[in-house]
Amino acid sequence: MYCKNCGKKLPDDARFCDRCNVSVRKKENKMELIEELKEERLARRKAKAIEERQKKIKRIKRKRRGVVVSVIAVILGIGVISGVIAYINYVQTSTFNDTNIEQATETPTESAAPAVVIGGGQNNNKTEIPSVTTQKPTPGSSGTYKETSIAGFSFAYPSDFKEEKDSKYLLRLTDGDAVITINKEVTGSAPKELMKKYADETGGTPQQSRANDTGYDITISVGSDICHKKSVVSNGTEVYYEIRYPASSAKAGQYKTNIEYMDSFFQ
Repeated sequence: MYCKNCGKKLPDDARFCDRCNVSVRKKENKMELIEELKEERLARRKAKAIEERQKKIKRIKRKRRGVVVSVIAVILGIGVISGVIAYINYVQTSTFNDTNIEQATETPTESAAPAVVIGGGQNNNKTEIPSVTTQKPTPGSSGTYKETSIAGFSFAYPSDFKEEKDSKYLLRLTDGDAVITINKEVTGSAPKELMKKYADETGGTPQQSRANDTGYDITISVGSDICHKKSVVSNGTEVYYEIRYPASSAKAGQYKTNIEYMDSFFQ
């Protein structure tokens, strides 16, 4: 037997076509035909309702997947933007004054101001006493220097500087215009990082800088003052001297000569 509606081959005792749900039995009377037509319409409605429900479920699932994908995309986008911003900030910080420090020219400020001691930190060995100093003439200079050993390092300073008591430093010297301080601190940073930190904390305009694996020296113009620091870093300890003087001082040229000699002697 074949379905008169869709043509599918069916068993001889079939009442409905299992493809199109159309009745295939011959009806003995109209009432039986009407009942079967009703059943046929109900079956079609149920099939259509099931089909619509399945389509609706698929639409909901697609919509949910779209929302999830959008949320993930937004989160990833925010993460990428945050990463880029963090990287830019890191690069800007890590390259602080690498160009400014190395390319700056010596142009001291003209206005005068009293000298101020900067840096210093905490003395990690306040009981340490400098060794006895000796006064000797310095070849190629117009003055004399006193040589001493402090914190295991050799240091020479102009003989006209006098020692002042200050518990924050291993040694503090002044000639009334300039101030020299010597100190020691524990550190876990490399010399270049310490130099950048000093430049950050001091502010001003770097005039020159040098750094290697064992230490650094840097000169910075801070307002009306000139700051110079020479540091030696070894075994997690930084030993340094620092001098600050007014750029307008009549002895500014002499201080520059002193710095050259003190740098060469400090080791």
